[in-house]
Amino acid sequence: MMAYQCHLDPSDLQTHVKNIFGTEYVVANVVNIQGGAQKAVYKINCTNQFSFVLYVWDQTINYFQQEREEEQQRSEQYCGSQLFAQNYHFLRQLNVRIPTVYHLNQDRSHDSFDFAFVEYIDGLPSDAYFQASRDVQHKIFTKSNDMLAAIHTNQNSTYGKLDELGMNNEPCHLSIMKNAHKQLSFTAQYINYIDEQQAQLFDVIHELELRIKPRQTYHFIHGELGPNHIVIDKQLEPCFIDIDGAMFFDLEFEHSFMAFRFDEQYRYFKNNALDRNRMLFYKLHHHISYTAGGLKLLQRNFPDRQLAESIVSFNSRCVLEFLAGTEHMKF
Repeated sequence: MMAYQCHLDPSDLQTHVKNIFGTEYVVANVVNIQGGAQKAVYKINCTNQFSFVLYVWDQTINYFQQEREEEQQRSEQYCGSQLFAQNYHFLRQLNVRIPTVYHLNQDRSHDSFDFAFVEYIDGLPSDAYFQASRDVQHKIFTKSNDMLAAIHTNQNSTYGKLDELGMNNEPCHLSIMKNAHKQLSFTAQYINYIDEQQAQLFDVIHELELRIKPRQTYHFIHGELGPNHIVIDKQLEPCFIDIDGAMFFDLEFEHSFMAFRFDEQYRYFKNNALDRNRMLFYKLHHHISYTAGGLKLLQRNFPDRQLAESIVSFNSRCVLEFLAGTEHMKF
């Protein structure tokens, strides 16, 4: 059996493949896919032309390990694939297309990490179609919005991850404000022009927070639905991926992120019933948080440095735009 670099030993991987799919499935090669900052992702190709994806939740390779450990000190121990599994079952009940999970291993008696065998969607991220014909764009993004609407329709009187509902007592935007403070303080240590405007930016955060009125209804959201988290297959059918962060929260948290990630294509997702004050507040938080996140990736040797640098550059500029006022900002 050929050797390759993967979390699972080649013989163990082949044993799992045989047990799950059958003896006619033999691993041909493994391709390491850039799976983001918090889990490893591999494409497994078999000799019979079948392919699937291997997800690995390994805390030791999580680029935000420090932040996760701080969260665990406030709550429970490292949950690995737990949130993924809960969100998977919840979304499947809604008939929202997400990759099928063939096998999920949470045993850890042999390995120190959770892993899953997941359907491989042969397609491209949705931003590959940003320059497509209007008809193609309409088909792709209208269907994507229909799927998103099926998710957002679900409401709850409390917010949070599925395993923490009822545990949060303060309004959800206050936890976001605390994080905005923390990430802005971090960012100011490394970017001079942010440091010079730090006091004014704190004032803007508080001004936007004061405009927010109480709310008792929350909606289920993906949590980070950018163009790279919608895969379009060969039949131009969308599929949502990276569902680990789904939760009940303010819809504006989702839409304020999508507005700048989808840019002109956001028109297919726009919701005119949203609260503009919340949209502005969450937009500022996203830009602060992603600026800090990009800096941390650079400091922690994230392999795609160009991507991390672009995240810092774009989002830090967007943070400064709030100093000129928010009246001109559109969604």
